[in-house]
Amino acid sequence: MLLLSPVSARISAARGPRVTLAIGAAIIALGYVVRIADSRDLWTIILGATVVATGTTFAYSALPTLILRAVPAGQTASANGVNVLMRTIGQATSSAVVAAVLVHHTSLVGGLPLPTLHGYLMAFGIAGVIALVASAAALTIPGDPAPDDTPRTPDRAEGARDEALEGA
Repeated sequence: MLLLSPVSARISAARGPRVTLAIGAAIIALGYVVRIADSRDLWTIILGATVVATGTTFAYSALPTLILRAVPAGQTASANGVNVLMRTIGQATSSAVVAAVLVHHTSLVGGLPLPTLHGYLMAFGIAGVIALVASAAALTIPGDPAPDDTPRTPDRAEGARDEALEGA
C-alpha cells in the first residue's frame, strides 16, 4: 500500500478520485478472479492477495478525497469518522458472510470440520461480484465541477490581505 499510494494519487489528480475508486474496486474484483482461477498453488494465492491489496490501496486512498470534496470544511472530521465507521461495519459484515459460507462448506479432516476449497471459492466469488458492483457505483458519483464553476471562498488570511491592499 505504501508503494502504490503515490500512483493512486496521480490517477486521482489526472482523472479524479471517483475514477480511482472505480479502478480500485475493479482491481479487487480481478484479484478475486485470480484466486478463483487457481487457489491451489502458493504463488497464485500470493498473487491474488497482492492484486486485491493493490485495489484496496487505490480505493482507500480515493475515499478521503471524495469525502473532503463532498462536505463543507467544518464537517470533514465527522465525515471522515463516518467513513472509518462504515469501513469497519463493511469489514465486520464481510467477515460474517465469509464465516457463514465457510461454515456451510466444510469437510471432516482428521475428525475436524474444516472449510473446503469450494467454500473459499464461493467467498471469493461473492467478494468479486460486490467489488464489481462497487466499481459501477463509484462511476455514478458526481464528478468534480469545472474549475470555472467552483465558487472560491477566501479564507481569513486572504480576506485580511485583500482588505489591507484596499486600504493602501
